[in-house]
Amino acid sequence: MQILCVDDDIISIKIYENVLLQNGFQKNEISLAKNADEALNLIHTYHFDILITDLIMPDMSGLELLKETKLHSPETEVIVA
Repeated sequence: MQILCVDDDIISIKIYENVLLQNGFQKNEISLAKNADEALNLIHTYHFDILITDLIMPDMSGLELLKETKLHSPETEVIVA
């Protein structure tokens, strides 16, 4: 399973990563992005089963990222936090 975590707050990203690692996911199953542009580049390059994204980010909101993700990868499950 491949998971992408997106948040402009680096502390939040590290928290997501640590929670996932503590719950049985492997480091190679988790990708991290610090903004929506970085996330979209990853989404267009790799397949993700789950996207966890912050709602409020500077350049693109989590809802906008959700819409873009679903256009490219409709099977990806999205959690907006």
